[in-house]
Amino acid sequence: MVVIRYLGIAFWLLLGTLGARDWSAALKINIDAVDSAKNLVRFQAYDLKVGESGYILAKLTDYNVIVAQVEVVRVHDGVAVGKYGPYSVMKQPHLPTPRMTPQKGYLAIFREFNHQAFLIAPNAQLYEQIKDDHKDIEFINSDLLVTFLNGFDPSAHNLRRACDMYSAGLLYIVSTEHLNILDCQSFAVLESTHIDTSEATRSTTPFYSRVEGIDKGTLGKVFGGGKAKHYFSFYDNLLKQEAQIRLEKARKKEDKFEFKEDMKKAKTAGEKKALKQELKQELQEDSLETSKESKQELQEEKALDASSQKKKKQEAIEEKRALKAQLKAQKAEERARKKAAKEAKKRAREAEKRLEKEQRQHKE
Repeated sequence: MVVIRYLGIAFWLLLGTLGARDWSAALKINIDAVDSAKNLVRFQAYDLKVGESGYILAKLTDYNVIVAQVEVVRVHDGVAVGKYGPYSVMKQPHLPTPRMTPQKGYLAIFREFNHQAFLIAPNAQLYEQIKDDHKDIEFINSDLLVTFLNGFDPSAHNLRRACDMYSAGLLYIVSTEHLNILDCQSFAVLESTHIDTSEATRSTTPFYSRVEGIDKGTLGKVFGGGKAKHYFSFYDNLLKQEAQIRLEKARKKEDKFEFKEDMKKAKTAGEKKALKQELKQELQEDSLETSKESKQELQEEKALDASSQKKKKQEAIEEKRALKAQLKAQKAEERARKKAAKEAKKRAREAEKRLEKEQRQHKE
């Protein structure tokens, strides 16, 4: 029987306060070894943390090409191990994309986009305070993030998509008494420090921005719900849920390892059959859960794309109206200018006639 071992890692331990560091300095590291069977690469760790994501770059004769994305899964004795997979963060439509796999000597690049970040805070005071405290980071205007979400709750999936669109490497989230710095792709908490949130008794939905609100008739309100109106409970739960997902993935890896060990210890064919049946059932349950999550994410993605197209269409209409109004104003200005010139010319002729008349009278 598969033994499921309790990992015993508490949520806030996972968010343990770390020493402040420079997250915006890019790291380019040579890959020392590749395990293509398990999709693993090994390289020097430097100050990398588990959960940091990056990409693997191949330097070819005439150009460089990104061959995979990578996430740090283990750091031990100055050596890091990364899990790699297809690169989906940034498209390369104008570059050759040969089918390549990571090789020894390729570069693992981390923190390339960490100079840009989104900041989620409950009010203007904390928003500005954090910006002032992190001057090395270029915080993308939160208005853009609100507009991108278009009424959807800020889920991990949607926040990743926003980071992709605006090339943000980090996500700063204020939770109860904490400022959390997350990797925008893996959603791993890289650093969590104490911050006083006791004065933030009133907050903006879904977070501080200058956007007054989103149209209640958008698809986001149909699929998203608007749970983020309770700021601190929403983001506390979001961080906790994502941490639990990461722990669950680690647990599943441990379960598979224990299954292999139990199979070695099984003495009879009946025991092996029972173990295989139990593993099969667990895999089916995991598959159903993954399918359900994927379907929901796909639904949200389609709705976001639809609302984005709608917004673009509306922007095009507004742009056309603005251009029409501008042309109308220019024509009106031109008519007024011609009218003024005509009147000035008329006044000049009248003045000239009066002068001629006065000169004739004076001669007489």
